[in-house]
Amino acid sequence: MALGAAYYYFASKESIVLAYYWETQRAHVEQFENAVGGKRDLREQLRALIESRLKVVGKDRKFLPALARFA
Repeated sequence: MALGAAYYYFASKESIVLAYYWETQRAHVEQFENAVGGKRDLREQLRALIESRLKVVGKDRKFLPALARFA
């Protein structure tokens, strides 16, 4: 896909980044809910939170430095 084609769907670079954040947040919530299950211990819940976040954004490791400008 040509880089310019993204602007057919998004108004700006910021819109692309925001869409990425929304999608990763949605995926993170889903992943976390599956990982936390019925865990009651706070330490286990925090571990599930961190591990689920890393699992979601881990696939985009090379992309993340470019997002740092917009954070």
